[in-house]
Amino acid sequence: MFNFFTGNREIEKNTKLQKELEQESTKNNTLQKKNKELVCSIEHLKTENQTLQQKIENLKLFDNNKIFKMVDVEEVCEIEPFEEQRDLDKNRLPDIITVFTEKLKKTDRTSFDFECPLIFLKCKNNDNFLLNKKQKRCNEVVVDGQHRIAALRYYIEKRPKYGSLKVPVIYHMVENLQMARVIQYNLFQQKPVADYDKIRKNNYDLADVIAKCNRLLSKKYPMLARKKFRDGSYSDRNKRYRKYHFLWGEFEKCIKNSCVITNWVQREIKAEELVDSFGQLIAECIEQFCTLNEKQQMKFVNIPVKRNFDLFLQFTEKQKLKFDFISYHYYKNYSGMIKDLECILEITGSEESEESEESDEESD
Repeated sequence: MFNFFTGNREIEKNTKLQKELEQESTKNNTLQKKNKELVCSIEHLKTENQTLQQKIENLKLFDNNKIFKMVDVEEVCEIEPFEEQRDLDKNRLPDIITVFTEKLKKTDRTSFDFECPLIFLKCKNNDNFLLNKKQKRCNEVVVDGQHRIAALRYYIEKRPKYGSLKVPVIYHMVENLQMARVIQYNLFQQKPVADYDKIRKNNYDLADVIAKCNRLLSKKYPMLARKKFRDGSYSDRNKRYRKYHFLWGEFEKCIKNSCVITNWVQREIKAEELVDSFGQLIAECIEQFCTLNEKQQMKFVNIPVKRNFDLFLQFTEKQKLKFDFISYHYYKNYSGMIKDLECILEITGSEESEESEESDEESD
């Protein structure tokens, strides 16, 4: 027989137990949520730690390899800004010139009295891998002080005698472009500049550089591009390329397989440099070709038949840019072409530089 009071107690127990289970479930959910938050916090701390470590390394890089000098104004004015420098704001120059004028008066025309030194980047080992705003290779560039230097140029033009005054300069000796960009970036982080200017402008892509080189040559020599340039490679099974074809795909592949490809990227070779190096390579091929007898010349351009060789001479004689010398001489030997271009561009590997240093020591 059902006992009313016993049944109520069982219901109360079940209700209480259910509430306890719900509370435990809530606690469990809360713990899981806290655990997830803790995991996220740990990951965030790891990321922050990595960022901090990178900043420490960057600061070490920034602080080491520094040289302080007092340099003639005339010499300073010859140095161009680094390629990643902001564009010169000419509206700032009148105020800087006014300040300089006052400082010259106070020092009896003996000093511009710089409060902060100019900051330059300089290649180690007298190399020329840095890029200035004009995209020219150079040994040193300005990373802080381009507006002051522009004002100094004003004085040099008006009063050449001020060229012999000295100003303080800190040189950061750098081993490659990446190191230079880190120092430039650190300087941006310390100065009140726009966020846009803090973005690293460099996003180097060798394939883009080669494509631009192709476009530059095609624009200047459209007939050459239409008849001779092809996008393929000798490994294309369904294509049969002639000796006079220049294969951009093969060219890119051989560069990327170069044993000094790291140096191509570190130096950030430009399309304009490639175009110029092609011109120099053609000149070198022609110079070497002219020193050979006819049999050797035919071998040089990979033409075994005399009649075809005579046609080659006729065609190249009419060409404005004698590009056929490259296509024929390096037929199925683009790796050799890349090595010769690397010599022209002064891209050398560590082994080559070590060998040259050893030969220099032996000659001494």
